[in-house]
Amino acid sequence: EFDLLSGSISSKVSHNIRPQYSKVSEFCTELTGITPGELEGEKNFSEFLDMIKEGFPHLKNYT
Repeated sequence: EFDLLSGSISSKVSHNIRPQYSKVSEFCTELTGITPGELEGEKNFSEFLDMIKEGFPHLKNYT
């Protein structure tokens, strides 16, 4: 969430996105700490984008 008056970020969210066409490699796990098991049940990019569109209907004209 961005505060227009102060110009600062007042809150933020993060989401994991499950890879659609590949698996989380050992290198990625070592680099990020994210394991394949942590991404089970997470949305893939397409599903995540649909969720964003639902939350911000005014963006539908731009995607």
